[in-house]
Amino acid sequence: MNERYSLLSKGKLKLVKKILFDSYGFSAPEDWIFLEKGKDKLWITTKSVVNTVLENLRVEIMGLFFGTLDGNSIRLHAEGAQLVGAGASKNVMSLSEEQALMYIKGYDLDIPNSLEHTYLLLKCSEGFLGAGKNNGKKIFCQGPKERRLKKI
Repeated sequence: MNERYSLLSKGKLKLVKKILFDSYGFSAPEDWIFLEKGKDKLWITTKSVVNTVLENLRVEIMGLFFGTLDGNSIRLHAEGAQLVGAGASKNVMSLSEEQALMYIKGYDLDIPNSLEHTYLLLKCSEGFLGAGKNNGKKIFCQGPKERRLKKI
């Protein structure tokens, strides 16, 4: 299956920007171009890349995988969480070094919290690790298995 990139419709782009602002207090920079490839998979790139690639080339990967639309939320990929986290003002959870290590090994974290948002940005002293799914009692690891730390 050869999926193609497409620019988000104006309505979907507005929804994505609203979710980012409402969820994390983050306003996407104007030079970010959001693309969709497959069902609800979001990618970001810049205008110069889009103008060249979409018109002239057939490519496998363009830009950076940002996350996946999940109803009225966005499940941010690790790189998307790092980009958004730098400007986020809410729904950010700081982890201890021990908790961060458990998370990158693929374990869910038993951390009761009062944050209401479904997905939280997880931060440790070294930076943003990614996004975890929150149910108020536990943070579920969302990292893909191939990116999980096996040994130290």
